This record gives sequence, structure tokens and C-alpha cells, in this order.
Amino acid sequence: MAISRFVGGVRPGPARSLIRSLVGAVLLGAAAGPAAAADDRGKWTRARTDYVEVLTDAAPKDAAEFAVQYSAFRYALAELIGPRARRLPPTRVMLFRNQREFERRFPSEVARSESISVTTDVDGVTLLGQVLTGTRTFTLQLAFEFETLWALRRAGYAVPLWAGQGTGKVLATVALRKGVLTVGNFDRGDILSWVADPLPWPRFFDVHAGSKDYVGNDGRPRPFHAQSWALMHWIWLADGEGLARFEKLQDALRVKGGLDAMAAATGVPPNEWIKRIEAHLRNKQSVRTLPFDEAAVRARMETGPATPAAVSLHLSELLAVRGRDAEAELELLRAVAAEPEAAPVKEAQARRARRKGDRESAVRYYREAISAGSGNPVAFQVSASDRMDQTVVGVDRVGAGGIFVEEALAEIRRALELRPGDPDSYRLLGRAFYLRPEVGPVHAEELGAGVTAADESGLVRLYRASLYERLGDEAALAADLEELARNPRYGAAIRRQATQQLETRRFEATVAAANEQVAAGRFSETLALVRARQAAALDAESAERYGPLLRWVEEREKAAGPAKP
Repeated sequence: MAISRFVGGVRPGPARSLIRSLVGAVLLGAAAGPAAAADDRGKWTRARTDYVEVLTDAAPKDAAEFAVQYSAFRYALAELIGPRARRLPPTRVMLFRNQREFERRFPSEVARSESISVTTDVDGVTLLGQVLTGTRTFTLQLAFEFETLWALRRAGYAVPLWAGQGTGKVLATVALRKGVLTVGNFDRGDILSWVADPLPWPRFFDVHAGSKDYVGNDGRPRPFHAQSWALMHWIWLADGEGLARFEKLQDALRVKGGLDAMAAATGVPPNEWIKRIEAHLRNKQSVRTLPFDEAAVRARMETGPATPAAVSLHLSELLAVRGRDAEAELELLRAVAAEPEAAPVKEAQARRARRKGDRESAVRYYREAISAGSGNPVAFQVSASDRMDQTVVGVDRVGAGGIFVEEALAEIRRALELRPGDPDSYRLLGRAFYLRPEVGPVHAEELGAGVTAADESGLVRLYRASLYERLGDEAALAADLEELARNPRYGAAIRRQATQQLETRRFEATVAAANEQVAAGRFSETLALVRARQAAALDAESAERYGPLLRWVEEREKAAGPAKP
């Protein structure tokens, strides 16, 4: 994604508020932007914490301060969003000191604007290229807003435009001072400026990135941005239940539109929202404070010169996502020349092969990276997936895995060590157990660690259900199928498949019980059972199955005649 600032528009100084500086000054574009080669790689500095790695051609103190502030933001993000955000890998930032040079290397794709930020995803890690423009506060706000949007997606949340951008603008206000973080700061005047002319709620929820309510003809953001900020400020910070309320909103959005989903999540009708939001924003408690051990972050920070290979690799990725393949290739060749056997270089070669559709080369490079000591979980995932593909013919079949399944399992487990809780790794683990000829309860337990809220697709739970079926654990199998069939968070295809499996098993069990009971002359009991199962069926098609069975029982009862006294 690229972020541009409009030339001749609002040019912020020290950002006094999210609404006046951040919302009024930037446009979030749809395409990602690149960077070209830095002129002097020997002057790049590196600062790394547990949360972020910063490479900069600015002064070393800028790298250190940016890293501390970014670490504070990532800590606040994890506290707000919860366990899913705590598992996210450290962010990588390329921080450029010179706007003119940045703009030359990262030309804006939007007329009458200058580029100030470009971002991409590198094997599940955010890579942000940004210019240190004006004040560090504004630069950080841009980074925080974008990182929040990506963090929500990587944490497994599917959020519409208004929820994602509103949350990003709330988190963009994270500020650190004397070991205390604040989240949600704003000028009180912003309340009045927002409520003066809000969009009608039905119209608000229909806004998209191309609509006039998002960006007007002058290229400047419209009131939608302030309204999304206010709405999500209320959702996240109204009390200590922000995460629970957001999860409720997520569940509701899977089956309802924005208006009805918000009403369900808050328990408040739309005609009262503005009044509730205004009251929330006027409450001094609407700004959240968190303790942050700044001294510990500084003490553990690693600092020093950045290697020329690292600079070239980051630049290559940013160029590639912009589609500037020749320049990206040149940067990659520089990295290869500098450190040909290094794991990060091999990983970059693998990503280039994947972009070109050359799967064989991608697997080879990732495996070479593993041999060179790679700590990239994607390298292990790609290698494991390839091993499983090699062990099956056509489609996956239960227990049909060959000799490579155990090697794939070892790589998947290593990927989970490197990135605990990663949904992609757990989906691969489920596939490996599905293919494994022999399984036991220990495998169902191991896979169960991935059956969490982050399992948005439901595929991990479905794989676990298949394990329970092979193990003969009917109760656990039924529980998983029931959850998959009924929970709206899972997609229609998964719910339909689970419903079919669950209802087929129930119907077969009902037929078996009916045969036994009819043979014993227990007709009333049989009819009650069949009618109860029919009434409990999850869909009309399944309910119709019981019609012929009911008629058969009734006919057998009639043929048997009156019960003997």
C-alpha cells in the first residue's frame, strides 16, 4: 500500500490531533509503492527491539527513538487487540531522512501529491518504507495507522473499510511519555467538528474507497474518516470491554450489514449512536493509559550499522510490490553478490521465484535458506507443503500419505516454534495428520491448539473432526461438526460441508435405531425419535430425509396391528 500527501493541501506540523493532522493530510491508496537503491549503503544504521527493526540513513539517534516509539505502539496494539496481536512478528522499517530523495525513488501514483510511505508484506512480516517528514510524531502516526490495518488482517480479523480505518486512526494516537502510554488522545474541539455534519448511518456504511464520501474531487478525505474514528473510538475505548465488543462486531458482520452488526454488537439502536459517542468522547476516561517499560526496551535494543545486503533486500521487496521488476532484480543481485549464501538472500530468491510462478525454484531456495539457518516460518511451510504434494496422487485421501509426511510434520512443527499459533501452519498440520496412515489421540490434542478464534476458515477444526472420526470418538466428532455447522464465523462452504456430514451421521444413526426399535415393536418410541431428529435438522434438505423413514415406521406399525394387551 502507498500513502501520499496532497501537494497544496493540509501540510501538518507537530500533529495536535488525529482528525486535524492525520485524517486531513493523507490519502490511503490502493497500490503499494517501491524504493530504488540507496546511494550510500555504508551509512545506513540499524536498531532492533522485540517489536521492530529500523534501518535508516538518518542519524543513529533517529533509528533508536523511532524504534522505542514503535515498540510502545506495538505493545499498546497487543494490549488492545489481545493474544492474536502478541504473536505478530517484528515490523521492519526503512526510514529515509530526505523527502526529495524519497520522492525521487518512490514517485507518487496520485496526481498532485508526494509519496511519503510505502509498505508491503514479506512472508508475513510488515515492511514499511517511510520518509522522516516534518516531525517524528507525524511519521509515527502514519506508520501506526497502516500497521494497525495490517495487524488486524494478520490476526485473522476481516474488517470493512470503516472499522479498519477507524481502528487505525484510534491506534495512530499512541503516545509515550515517561514510561506511560496513552491511546485515544484528541483535541476536544474535534468532537464538535465531527457531530456538526455526520453522514447518515446507512450512507456511512456504504462508503467505499472510490466513493465521493471517501475522497472528494479536491483529493482530500471527507467527514467519513472522522466519523469512522469516532465510531471505533467508542467501540474500543468506551470501557474495558473493547475487545469483547469488537469480537461481537466481527461475528455479527459475517451475517449482517454494518448498520445491523453495530446495533447487535453495542446493544444500542442507531438513532442513539451519535449521542452515545459524543458522551463517550467528552468523558476524560475515554483516553486509555498503559504502563510501558521504556528503560527495558532501550537496554535490550540492538544497534549498529546495517549491512548493504539487508538494505538491498528491503529495497528489492518494495520495488517488486510496485511492479518495478528490473530495479527490484538489480537490488536482489546486489544482495546476492554481497552475501550469496545468507539465509535472508535465499529467502528473497525464493519469493522472486514464487512471484514468477516458478514453484520448483522457490522450494529449492527456501530449502537452501533452511540449510543456511533460516528462521523464516514460511520457508518451512512451503517445503512441508511441497513434501505433502509429492506424497499424494490427485486429491488428498485419508491416511494415504507416503514416506514424506513425517518430514513435512517436522518442518511444520518447526514453523510453529518460530511463529506460535500461526493459522497457516496449523492448517498444514491438519493436512499432514489427515494424510498420515496412523493417528492417535495425541495428534488430535496437538492439532487442537490451532482450533482458536484465529482459525477463521474452520479448516483446522474440520481436520480435527476427521481425526476424531478415525479415532471413533463420536462425541468429540459431533461437537466439532456442530460448531462448524452453526457458527456464522465460518464460511458457507465449510458450514455446508459440516452440516452434510453431521446430518448424514445423525440420519444413519436414526435409521439404525429405528430398525432395532421397530423389530422390537416399539413403534411409538421410534416415531418420537424420528420426529425429534427431523425437527432438530439444520436445514430443510436434511429434514426432508426423515419423511420416508416416518412413513415406513407408520406403515410397519399399521401392519403389526393393535398392540396385544
